[in-house]
Amino acid sequence: LQEFRVTHTIGVEPLQQYLVELPNGHYQALSVAWDTRPVQTGGQRWFHLYPDEQVDSDDPLHWTGTYQSWNTTCAECHSTDLRKSYDSAGHAFDTTFASIDVDCEACHGPGSIHANDPNVPPPAATGVARAWVFRDGASIASLADDA
Repeated sequence: LQEFRVTHTIGVEPLQQYLVELPNGHYQALSVAWDTRPVQTGGQRWFHLYPDEQVDSDDPLHWTGTYQSWNTTCAECHSTDLRKSYDSAGHAFDTTFASIDVDCEACHGPGSIHANDPNVPPPAATGVARAWVFRDGASIASLADDA
């Protein structure tokens, strides 16, 4: 058995997932998650993301497998100012990001003046044709112009 340090948490309420860093800069998402809701609503518990499947170590769904690679399957859409810096010869990443999660600047561009003083209007979105929003009762975001 080997121990790995959790380096980051990701997710959206109530799902909290955990990333560990493997050699060569590979960040992997664990196959268990934490439910952050109160106990009264069924939360404060661990759950397996693939509860009805046998996931062996050679399966791409295993937490060390290809489908759980944050660098290649999650990071591009779910982080801000990502630089993968992949070295194909060494199969290594030197990934950097401004924020591991999507924040305002991911879609709307730099807005530090607005962030420091909310009374200053944010800059116009640059190069963003569509925006993602959370609607009441929805478990995931949807495009703003979708019904």
